[in-house]
Amino acid sequence: MNKTDNFQKIKDILVKYSINEKYSVKINDYLEFLLKKNQELNLMSRKLSVSDIIDDHFEDCLSAYKYFTEYASIADIGTGGGLPGILLAIIFEDKRVELYDKSPKKGDYLKDAINTLNLNNTALFCGMVSSFEIKTSVVTCRAFKPIAEIIDYTKKYFNNQGAYLLYKGKREVVDEEIAQALKLNKFFYKIYKIDSENKERNIVFLQKSTK
Repeated sequence: MNKTDNFQKIKDILVKYSINEKYSVKINDYLEFLLKKNQELNLMSRKLSVSDIIDDHFEDCLSAYKYFTEYASIADIGTGGGLPGILLAIIFEDKRVELYDKSPKKGDYLKDAINTLNLNNTALFCGMVSSFEIKTSVVTCRAFKPIAEIIDYTKKYFNNQGAYLLYKGKREVVDEEIAQALKLNKFFYKIYKIDSENKERNIVFLQKSTK
């Protein structure tokens, strides 16, 4: 695929999930930035084609768009290469987005990405997520930790009735993680299945139970 094809593919994804097409330019800029930096930092497998990155990573992150619309601010913990955090910051330009990662190298990369893309709504926190007090209206993460560990890493946020929208994979694994987490914490949850041709994706909403 050439750059024109990549750009069109991004536009098609935005249309598919009812996201304003105006963000396609900045998302494409992010793709170019990520591809360049991946050669230096190995943020994701270099064996992936550009088409695979758009399908397996960009579309996957953007597919949960509608679940975030009601929240004023988002924290992406263990954001790594900025997925989904950077993409959410682009399409939700009026929301505050916080990126958390413990790696100083990834922290430098994320700072560079924020500046390069002029993401004025985005803040970076580099260090163990458990050392920060998160105050956003929702926490998300993708390819990070099992649910019980996510709650443990963000215990004060959880106890303050914080909401979570977690990118998770196969339903049987989701059910196992929820069962383990419920042994240690009381919370209510909902599971939203994303219709995807690329991989099985479930979004897990959870919040501490008051009962």
